[in-house]
This record gives sequence, C-alpha cells and structure tokens, in this order.
Amino acid sequence: MSPCFMAPVYLPRIGTIYQVWATVYDNDADHDIWLNLYRVDNYSGAVISMAELISSGASTSLSSINDYTISQGAINYPQYSYYLGTCLASSLLRLYNVRVWYSDYETHLPLITK
Repeated sequence: MSPCFMAPVYLPRIGTIYQVWATVYDNDADHDIWLNLYRVDNYSGAVISMAELISSGASTSLSSINDYTISQGAINYPQYSYYLGTCLASSLLRLYNVRVWYSDYETHLPLITK
C-alpha cells in the first residue's frame, strides 16, 4: 500500500497560476513520483487536475520537476479551493518541496501627501 498525501495551497483571491515546480528524490527505476495540483469547486464539489508533475528514471541526487501547462490557471476564491496530491509507491521516492508560481492583479498606487 502506497502512502498518499494531500496539502492545501493558499493563494490570493484573484490571480493566475503559471507554473508548478517540485524538488524530488527518485531512486526507483520501477516507479516514478507524481504530483498533481487540483482545483475543487467549493459549491458543486467538482474537481479538476490543473497541473501534473512526473519524474522519470532513477537518480541518486535531487531533481526538479515542473509543469508549465496549467489547465484553467485563473485563481478565483472563494469559488475554488486548491490542493496538492501525491502517492509515494516506494521508499526510494521522496518529495522535498513544491512551489506554485502565480501572478496577482494587485494595483499599487503611489502615495500622495500634501
């Protein structure tokens, strides 16, 4: 049985996700590590996979995996919530960190004083 993990992703109310990166250790030739970024509709419960990262091969060093092809990357809170999910099929697979890159739409106006 493979241990599986899920973690919430906290994002701004409005913005766009444009890439996801993860640092992994994959020293198992028979299994790859995978990680998905999911979006759940808070009103209907519908879930989509926005990004999928997959390692390949075996290596004795850390490696970075990424996905630039984000499906429906527009952030819209409170309509949607976001989370990461993975299962580790071997003790030779390790997940070290995940980075979700996004842009927000905040406008910073200059301060005017008299």
